[in-house]
Amino acid sequence: MSMKKHIENSKSLVGESLEYSNVVFWKTSSYTIDRVIGKIVEIKTKKKIFSLLNHEEKKMWGTSEEFRKKILHEARHNFGENRFIDIFKIKTILLGNRHSKIVSHFYENIGNYPALDDAYNALGSFVVRGKVIWPECIKGKCDWIGRFYFSRENGQAVRNRARIVIELFSRFALPGTTISIACGSGQALILAAEKKMRIESTKNVNLLMTDMSSSPFNRIRELAELAGISNNVKTEQVNLKYNSYAKFTPELSNVEACGIFEYLDDRDSIQLLYQSLKQIPIGGSLIVSNMNRTSSALILEKLFNWHIMYRTTEHFEKLLVDASSMAGCNIQYKIYVEPWKIHYVFHVVKV
Repeated sequence: MSMKKHIENSKSLVGESLEYSNVVFWKTSSYTIDRVIGKIVEIKTKKKIFSLLNHEEKKMWGTSEEFRKKILHEARHNFGENRFIDIFKIKTILLGNRHSKIVSHFYENIGNYPALDDAYNALGSFVVRGKVIWPECIKGKCDWIGRFYFSRENGQAVRNRARIVIELFSRFALPGTTISIACGSGQALILAAEKKMRIESTKNVNLLMTDMSSSPFNRIRELAELAGISNNVKTEQVNLKYNSYAKFTPELSNVEACGIFEYLDDRDSIQLLYQSLKQIPIGGSLIVSNMNRTSSALILEKLFNWHIMYRTTEHFEKLLVDASSMAGCNIQYKIYVEPWKIHYVFHVVKV
């Protein structure tokens, strides 16, 4: 039998450290400025593309939606770096990256771990062993444009997600080995492990950080050293979408996968949840997340060609229940929704 308790906000878990400031200002900005920028870029993109098509392509543009989508995708890819880069001069005018090193770095790496590192640490929001964690790209305080940009609701919300993960893991995860899937810099889990080891006076907390790219691994080692848990953190380059992770972790206690389901369709999501539930023991934790569609989704799609699998909590819950049925196991779970209601985290315990 599956049981749940839905918690609308997460203050009962995290407390007052959750961010929810300047709400009216940021929500108004998202519903106006972001949508205007997205629409302008869409119009400019289509106009420029059409002017560069040959006669036959223009006919296809008018008759084939599939052809239009293909050309638009190619044009927006990596800011349309090839034939259409002039369309995206708008980004330097409206988004401020020409005058801010960290905002420029964020846009150049959007969708990858360095951008998340910027969002986590631009404001000096996380401290470990008395030391502030700053973004990898600047190693210190950022400029006023960066402070303004990363104070927006999306920045607050993703930092809230990290705080929820830190609390869930440090309080409820079993000792032993935890695998992080698509770990990125692994910052939330590293801080959670340090907190758990410190509070419980134990060294039996080990992290296996896995990612399809090795590019985050230096940052992982840097954060692990800062947290004083280098000996408890290992890295492995592997795409667990296509490989079973049983061979990496024959004795696995917990699974953390926050930030990957936004890029998986329902079938692959169920498969990953199923595999995770099969691997963890009775009492083991599965900590996973997804996000609701936001008003900034349009600009992410139109300007950065960044398509995310947004899901409601009800949608993700159905995937989880289907996976637990496939795995033949009973689960109990709670859903923690951060105050902006953008990100949510499921804490699943196998019973």
